[in-house]
Amino acid sequence: DPARQSLMSRQIRELEEFFGAELTRRKGKGLEVTPAGLELARQIRFQLQSLEDFKLSCANEALEYRFAAGNSVLEWMLIPSLPKIEAAVPGLHFSFYDTRSRDIVSGLLDHRFDFGFVRKSAVVEPLKYTPLGKIALQGPDVPTLLDRVYANTFSTLAVGRVRYGIMLREDGMVLDDGTTARLSETEYVLTTTGGAAGLVFNHLDFCTQVLWPDLDVQYASETDQWAQFSIAGPKARELVNALCAEDITNETFPYMACGTVSIGAVKARLFRISFSGEHGYEIAVPARYGDSLARELGRRAEALGGGWYGLEALNALRIEKGLLTHAELDGHVTADDLGLGGMVSSKKDCIGKTLSQRPAMIGAGREQLVGLIPVSPLTQFSAGAYIFNKGAAPTLENNQGHVTSHCHSPTLGHLIAMAMLKDGRSRIGEQVVIRDHTRNIEAVCEVCTTVHLDPEGAKLRG
Repeated sequence: DPARQSLMSRQIRELEEFFGAELTRRKGKGLEVTPAGLELARQIRFQLQSLEDFKLSCANEALEYRFAAGNSVLEWMLIPSLPKIEAAVPGLHFSFYDTRSRDIVSGLLDHRFDFGFVRKSAVVEPLKYTPLGKIALQGPDVPTLLDRVYANTFSTLAVGRVRYGIMLREDGMVLDDGTTARLSETEYVLTTTGGAAGLVFNHLDFCTQVLWPDLDVQYASETDQWAQFSIAGPKARELVNALCAEDITNETFPYMACGTVSIGAVKARLFRISFSGEHGYEIAVPARYGDSLARELGRRAEALGGGWYGLEALNALRIEKGLLTHAELDGHVTADDLGLGGMVSSKKDCIGKTLSQRPAMIGAGREQLVGLIPVSPLTQFSAGAYIFNKGAAPTLENNQGHVTSHCHSPTLGHLIAMAMLKDGRSRIGEQVVIRDHTRNIEAVCEVCTTVHLDPEGAKLRG
């Protein structure tokens, strides 16, 4: 149909003019889609699917999840597990697709499938997992480099100790947070958040190659060379002592200590750190021993009445303790916004320090991290929900901030949340209103400090 072809050509041309990119090109007597066109189609497909899911949720209809795998995986693993999945998560609809690994990967990338089962070798870069980044640093000038890239001081870090730190971008905003451990006089290991591992590594590249090429520092990513596990809870030390040949006590291994331990014939790294607020350790072994250690940890934890815990449980523990989650590090916050302004050392300079102290970055009206507790009945918080003063019209001009992360606290017995609120630290005890019109959520909440449990840190140090 010439008329239909003409209309389609005009629509494609309008899209190309709008996006400033070629979406199709001539190939023989037909057209082929350019890489930009394929990416646009992927983005549109994702948005349409999101709208369809939203429509189903509004109508209280079951959401559909699409699984793709080979025939044998579907027949012998997925379909037999379906009754357990439906019992654990009722009210969902599942579709299964028998297809090849190559098509599964492309389907995951363009959002035609929600879950895919393929060989490990078939996984392409955008789908690969991102564990917490680990960067090994060596050389006499490592303390100098760390002092310049971290806002707080690291040149005083003693051998066998770990320190939490924050990095700033050049514009003064927080780049990442993490820990650095000093294993020997000239050997350090720096950890990053999972999503910022590459970003921080590139940042170090720029610093050492452009800003300070005279520094005697060598570093390499060892993210995949070590399998590292968190052990947390009141019986964490008991489990660690059952594994390690060394005697781990509060005196030999205090809070924020690190060192080498032996698990049988394997040399491991032990860190007395915790990102859950509980008494905790992180133990790392060469990656080839990771599977064996995971099985042994699971077996010993079950014998002590414990077991594996997932990211949702970890986030609940972090929010109870007021520790940062990924949601607070959105690229728009300063250290002071997060209540970490005291970590920016006044005794040294660092990247981003000067711009972080501009009047607009520390003046009144900045959104600051606080806690929220519901006062009126509320079944669920909503990340991203706007915050308004009581009695104020819910308009953009009256917006006071937004909810960043939330959970139900089993320990406290009610919902809690963290939020960025204008001048939040001076508003503790005030009542505000959260609103999410998309999910029809509205509730009165009391502003509180971010730390809901163990403000003295007795669990961490005990």
